[in-house]
Amino acid sequence: MAADNDRNDLVRAFVEEVESRRTADMSFRDDPKLPALPTCGVGSGKSRYLLLAAAIDATTASTGIRPLLADLDRRMCGLGYARGLLDISLDHNQIVLDVITTRQRRGELGGWQIKAQVPRILAEANAFVDYDANGDFDAWARQFDSPRPIVDKLAKGIWYQGRPRSEARKKMWMLLRWLVRPAPDLRLWDHLDPADLMVPVDAHVARFAARLGVIEGHRAKEPFWREVEAITAYARTLFPNDPSAGINRHEEGDERALHRRSSEPRWPRTMRRCL
Repeated sequence: MAADNDRNDLVRAFVEEVESRRTADMSFRDDPKLPALPTCGVGSGKSRYLLLAAAIDATTASTGIRPLLADLDRRMCGLGYARGLLDISLDHNQIVLDVITTRQRRGELGGWQIKAQVPRILAEANAFVDYDANGDFDAWARQFDSPRPIVDKLAKGIWYQGRPRSEARKKMWMLLRWLVRPAPDLRLWDHLDPADLMVPVDAHVARFAARLGVIEGHRAKEPFWREVEAITAYARTLFPNDPSAGINRHEEGDERALHRRSSEPRWPRTMRRCL
C-alpha cells in the first residue's frame, strides 16, 4: 500500500509538472504562417478545423499535420473553392494525395501508414459537419450534455475513427480534450465537463499504464476500449475533476521534443526507480 501511494504521488507530481509546461497539443498556438481557419473564405469555426486535424493525426509526426492542412487550404482556394479546406470531398482524392506527396518530398510526414486513407477521412469529416451537424459543429455539439455520445457519433460517422465500440477512439477523445479542457487546451465547448472526458489512449499511453500496473503488459501494443476504461479509472483517482490530464503522451510539455515518436517514455529518475 505504501509503495502504491508513493507511486501515485510520483505520477501525480510528474503529470502536474508536464501540464504546467506544455502548450496546446499539436502546437495550436498563434502563428500567422499557419492560420487555423481557411484563408479564402468565411470558414466555420476553429472546432471544425480541429476535427480535421485530429481525424488524420495518426502514424506520423503530429507537427506535420497543421502545415499539411494549410497547404491543402491554399490549394483548394487556388482552385476556386470558396471554403478552401472545408470544401474537400471525395472528388478531391488526388489533390489531397498530391499535396501529401509534395510535403513528403520535403522530408515531412514520413512513414505515414494511413496516407491512402486521408482523402476519405477529410471528406467524411467535412460531410459530417455539413450534413449531420447542418453546417454548425458547435451548435450540434451543444445538444449533448456529455462527451461520450459526441465521440460515438463522430467515430461512427467518419472513416478511420474507430467505428466498432471496442476500439479506443483515441483521435476523437483527443479532439474532445482540446475542445473541453481549460488552458493550455482551448475550452471551446464550455457546456461540457472535463470530469467526463476519457483519457485518449494510444500505444504510448498504454505502455505508460502497463509500466504502472494499470493494464496488462500484453495489451499495451494495441489498446482497446477496455484499456481506455481502466486507464481513465486510474487517472480519476489522481485527477477526479480532470482525468484526461492524467496519463498522457509523455512528450507533451517538452518544447524540444513535442510529438517525438520515441519507443519509451523518458521517466524522471525517481519514477524509474519506483516502477
